[in-house]
Amino acid sequence: MAKFNFSFAPLGESALILKLGDEISLMLSREVNAWHRVLLANPFQGFYAAVAAYSSLTIHFNPLEISGEEVQSYLGSLAVKVSTEEEGFTPNDYEVEVAYGGEEGPDLGLVARQLGLTEKEVVREHSQGIYEVAFLGYLPGFPYLVGLPGGLNVPRHFNPRPQVSPGSVAIAAGQAGIYPSFAPGGWSLLGRSCFPLLTKDGRAVLKAGDRIKFQPRRA
Repeated sequence: MAKFNFSFAPLGESALILKLGDEISLMLSREVNAWHRVLLANPFQGFYAAVAAYSSLTIHFNPLEISGEEVQSYLGSLAVKVSTEEEGFTPNDYEVEVAYGGEEGPDLGLVARQLGLTEKEVVREHSQGIYEVAFLGYLPGFPYLVGLPGGLNVPRHFNPRPQVSPGSVAIAAGQAGIYPSFAPGGWSLLGRSCFPLLTKDGRAVLKAGDRIKFQPRRA
C-alpha cells in the first residue's frame, strides 16, 4: 500500500494541484518527483504538462477530454507505482567546486555576521551537506536544492541585485541554488562555480533528484 498522504486542489478548469505537504523537506521533494516521473511515464488522455514544486505537483490537462474528477481518480490509481518508483530511483551524483567569498561570494561576510559565525564556519557548514535537486525553475537550468543545513537559514535580500553572475552559489530562506545565467536575484551569494548547468544547446544538465556535494575550490 502506498505511504503517501495527498490531497487535490483545483486550479481553474484545466489544472489540478496534487498537494503532498506544505514545507521544504527532502522527503516531500522525493515524493513529488516520484509522482512526476510516474505521471510522465504513464500519461492520461488529455494530459498536457506537470510542473513540480517543493511539496506539490501542478497537472495541466485538456478539460474537453477529461474532467478534474477523472484526473484525481487516475492519479489515485498510480499511488502504488509511485511508491515503487521512489524506492527504485537512482540519482546522478555531482561534485561542484566553489570559490567562496571575495568577489565570487560577496555575501559570505554578511551571512556570517547574520548568523554569528565566522566565514570559515559558514563555508564548512555549507559544504558538508549533500543537496538534492528538488526541481528546476526561475531560469532555465536553475536548480532549487534541498539539504541546506538549518543553521544557514538567512532571509532574502530586501533589495534584490539587478544582475547576478552565472555560477553564483546562493542561499535564502532555507533554500540553496546555483544561477545558470545572468539574472536579477535576491539570494545571498556565498561563492561561484564553473559547473555547467546548461548544455551548448540550452538544455539543463541537472534533473530533479540529482545529488550535489559542494567542494571548496583549492587555491
